[in-house]
Amino acid sequence: MEATSGRQRGAGVEIAPEAVLVKGGSTASSGVAVGPIFVVRKNSDALQFPAGGVLVAAQALPRWAALLSRASAVVTEQGSVAGHPANVAREFGVPALFGGEGATDVLPNGEAVPVDADGLCIHRGRIEELLGQTEPKKNLMEGSPVHEVLKEVSQHIIPLYLLDPDSPDFRPENCRTLHDVIHY
Repeated sequence: MEATSGRQRGAGVEIAPEAVLVKGGSTASSGVAVGPIFVVRKNSDALQFPAGGVLVAAQALPRWAALLSRASAVVTEQGSVAGHPANVAREFGVPALFGGEGATDVLPNGEAVPVDADGLCIHRGRIEELLGQTEPKKNLMEGSPVHEVLKEVSQHIIPLYLLDPDSPDFRPENCRTLHDVIHY
């Protein structure tokens, strides 16, 4: 971050000092993203983590890596850029800022904020100039052999063909998927 006439510069965009919530730390995974803050303090909090949320934690623990496929960004107060969560964040293309002092206390749960991992800053409110620099997340599975097998297998599990229990076709021999079997 460099200061220019009292304003912060993040990723080439000038930010008013009063808009800065957290400053400093290390870039564990490059990028800019926005989402609602969700502070995880204990394991049970992970069950409530929303898709597109900004994961905020005191430490970059390996157990939080499971949430990164749903996270828009990650902010921790402590953690190594060489640790497991940092590696997973880079694989999923999730911006991650580690070492953001006081993040769990300062960042308001539920408020949507932009996280600028490259500029080492978390801001209040939408900053369109920053968000215009984001790249869409890539689906690492798409096109892989595993993805193709899962798509094929899911066709035998997910669709529901037996819809009406009063229909004469609602019989065991007409079950075509696992969903039909369960519904029957």
